[in-house]
Amino acid sequence: RIENFTYYHQDINEFVEEKITPLLSLICDKEMVLFKDKINWKLSKGDGFKAHQDQPAWSDFNIERFYSVALFAGPSIKENGCLQFVTDENNIGLLSKDGCLPQEIEKKFNWEYFETYPRDLLIFDSYIPHKSDKNNSGNSRSIFYFTFNSLEEGNFYTEYVKKKDNISLLQMNEEINL
Repeated sequence: RIENFTYYHQDINEFVEEKITPLLSLICDKEMVLFKDKINWKLSKGDGFKAHQDQPAWSDFNIERFYSVALFAGPSIKENGCLQFVTDENNIGLLSKDGCLPQEIEKKFNWEYFETYPRDLLIFDSYIPHKSDKNNSGNSRSIFYFTFNSLEEGNFYTEYVKKKDNISLLQMNEEINL
């Protein structure tokens, strides 16, 4: 995973500011601002991501709901662990305090595979349960995620990056001191 790259790459920054942000603002009917950016790679034979909701991951920010826009660098299909979502439930609310879904809850849902390709754009909010399986292909897959919040709730991109950097430094120090 890599984070905090949008503002360092002019073409990506322009694309986000001129295309993605206005589109999401139109869909949400309010001005949106970038909260975080990341690229996730799932290498060949790489594990999947357990069923979860994103909202608790950023609970230290007073934001009601986040919206993520996913763009795909290559095919994201069943074989390489594409995203799966619970699509038959709306406004489901928070299912666990840490975001990870207990298996008894996960099993109750109807999970739908979302196979996507480089020209696709996927928008989802921080409450929708999602997961992915292991990458059983011989190729890696990459997904760009741009996560937004309503501007009226604040612009926290810099604060998020600083917190993330501090956590990473603490983790490195702990590993060195082991």
